Amino acid sequence: MKKSLFRTFACVSFLTMSLMISAQQLQEAARFTLKNPCESFINVQSLFFYESDNYLYNYRNVTLFEATNDISQAVLNPTGSSLAVLFNGKNFIEIISTQEANEILFTIRDKRKDLPIKSIPISAAFTPDARELLVSNRTGEILSYNTSDYLLKGIALTPGKAYNHLSVSPNLYYIVGAGDKVVDVWNKETSALRKSIEVPGVVNAVAFSDDSRQMAIAYNGGVALVDVMSMNTTATVAEGENVNDVCFHPEGKYMAWLSDNAKLTVYNVKGGKVEETTNLDKNNTPMTGAKHLAFLKNADGTFSMVSNTENAILVWDISFLSPFYGFLFSDALDAGMDNWMKQASGEDLDAYHIRVADENAAIQKAMLLEELATKIGLETVKFDDPFISDTYNAENHTIEVAFEGANAIQLELPENEVQNLRDGQLTFSETAFTINEKDELEFSYLVATSAVTGAKYIYDNRQYVKMQDIFGESNAEYVPVAIRQEANTQMEALVVQKEAIVEESRTQNLITGKTEISVDSQVKADFDADGNKIYNYKVNYKYDVSTGFSAQEDFSAGKYRVEDSNAALTMLQAIDKAMDTELASYLEKCKNVEITITGTADSKAVKMIPYYGIYGAFNNEPYYKKGTLSSITVNSKTHITNNEQLAFIRAVSAQDWMKKNIDKIKENPDKFTFKYGTEVAENEGSEFRRIVVNIVMKDAFTK
Repeated sequence: MKKSLFRTFACVSFLTMSLMISAQQLQEAARFTLKNPCESFINVQSLFFYESDNYLYNYRNVTLFEATNDISQAVLNPTGSSLAVLFNGKNFIEIISTQEANEILFTIRDKRKDLPIKSIPISAAFTPDARELLVSNRTGEILSYNTSDYLLKGIALTPGKAYNHLSVSPNLYYIVGAGDKVVDVWNKETSALRKSIEVPGVVNAVAFSDDSRQMAIAYNGGVALVDVMSMNTTATVAEGENVNDVCFHPEGKYMAWLSDNAKLTVYNVKGGKVEETTNLDKNNTPMTGAKHLAFLKNADGTFSMVSNTENAILVWDISFLSPFYGFLFSDALDAGMDNWMKQASGEDLDAYHIRVADENAAIQKAMLLEELATKIGLETVKFDDPFISDTYNAENHTIEVAFEGANAIQLELPENEVQNLRDGQLTFSETAFTINEKDELEFSYLVATSAVTGAKYIYDNRQYVKMQDIFGESNAEYVPVAIRQEANTQMEALVVQKEAIVEESRTQNLITGKTEISVDSQVKADFDADGNKIYNYKVNYKYDVSTGFSAQEDFSAGKYRVEDSNAALTMLQAIDKAMDTELASYLEKCKNVEITITGTADSKAVKMIPYYGIYGAFNNEPYYKKGTLSSITVNSKTHITNNEQLAFIRAVSAQDWMKKNIDKIKENPDKFTFKYGTEVAENEGSEFRRIVVNIVMKDAFTK
């Protein structure tokens, strides 16, 4: 009898309490002792597995798979549902379940008979969306397999090399193959070589940041940091160290690496400095056998880091790291700029164009950033015991004043007043902060008052005009004012159009005033596979139905077909109309369209809802559970037995309607990619049964 492994897979949410404690350095937060020597370690998010003597175990030491051949590599599906296992010198790959012990889901064999040599797999990688498995073989090809059935999809590349390491960028632009001292970056769509990067030592690992803008190459001798847009090496760190593994923090401000002396290092990419390093665990024992590490996002939204030793898996508390302010403020800055960009009531057109010029936009964004940073700074910076330098700068007439939690300032004052400053208590007012190019919190304005003399000393480093250097065209996130204005104008048209559709549904008594449909949009800077800057147009539709009316106008309990929800149908009809009119030119110009449909459900218990496969069968189907990639199974055998499945099928139903009813999609289906998402509320209530549609038109503003 197969032994179920399901209960052994736990998220690291049980670490939340320990991770809430502030730390000043890397600290071990949890340890999973391994009963067998760890020869290699594999993880995706909080799913941990390790290999020992051709056995695969989970982190609770439960046997997952017993191989009859020597394992050369095991690769975990990003959904966590399966592992692809490669064997030394063997011409097959086994896809094994992570849910049941020793369950082989598929066996992959390259059965082509016209090959000069046998097609033996050397390395493999799943695409980040879990839709493909790529395999580098001994014949110098990279083969692509569908993860739905693991049938050969085609030859992705014929580089003529057998790569020891294979990876795919999160944006799916690039396939990266590494062998010896060379990393080849291939355009996944065109099969063209984008860049061949040589490093001084043998490559051990390659990692991308989540936004695909940075790539790190770990090799015997250091880590090369590569800007992906230009494909230029921007920094070399850990020089002289033989680095086994490297990874990026999900937000991109930090990366970490493991050297072969078991030294673990956390590096601030934005600041260009090492934050912390250790080669000891909490017992001050060297971490021998350390080969793999990764950052993890915990259930409460905080982050931790995981690494291995030869006899344990360690989870590290990294709460001492400062936040990535630029990441935290991004959405608020965009929303503030979009609001500022709108023409004010009574503002004539000439005055409007003068106000929203590019140089003014940079200054406005700096002012918005100051507002956001000041809220953080006033809460975190300690003013009660500033450190005043012993050295006075006679040339600039300044003295350094330092505070815990922010960069020091140079306060200007006469030299004969310095002693009074040291002797008396300082009070501070009118304090303002900003974030510099290194993502550090620093003062932009401050008034210091001496309690002894009453003298006021002003520190003023606002100089907003200089902020054009940070927020101007050279900034990767910069969106020209003209494009923002165009999107805002288009937004107004989408709202008017949406209201007309809603009114028509109300006239037909399909919905009432209790249903509100909303649409919003934004433009985000991005880059294409050739490194050229582009702008993506994002349009989001959602609806809300007042409590008590949802069962009549939206999904009633247990229903999932969009035809069961007049509110959902009205929203989809608004999207159809928009694609046929207001969005038509952008759909025509853009490179491709990515549509994410999120189905939601409440917490009301589900016994069994019949599902007879009207939208097909879904077996370990990739989908996004609250933004995290996972897998789900719904078919005519399983039916629907939980709220996650119910929310998923609601999303699938909306996709089915869009594919069948929207002409723009039917005319050019290959241009559209669909993703499923789900959210399950913690409370019961019909107001939590919804459909949300996010449309991203990539490179939509090309002239």
